[in-house]
Amino acid sequence: MSVVNCVKHIFEPNPLACGQAVLAMLTGVNVNKIIELCGTEKETDLKCMKRILSNFNIKFNEQRVAVTKKE
Repeated sequence: MSVVNCVKHIFEPNPLACGQAVLAMLTGVNVNKIIELCGTEKETDLKCMKRILSNFNIKFNEQRVAVTKKE
């Protein structure tokens, strides 16, 4: 599976589940299923996000880029 053709906004089910909401938008999978796959409805980490993206065969750049401007 790849990134969905038309990304639809999904609101976070709680203030700490923004990563899960992003994953749900990219995969087209229900956010509650993503929360189940992550194993938490709270903050997720980059390792989990990479695992979920890989499980859905969504390619991403492994290189981390430091933020230089915060606006």
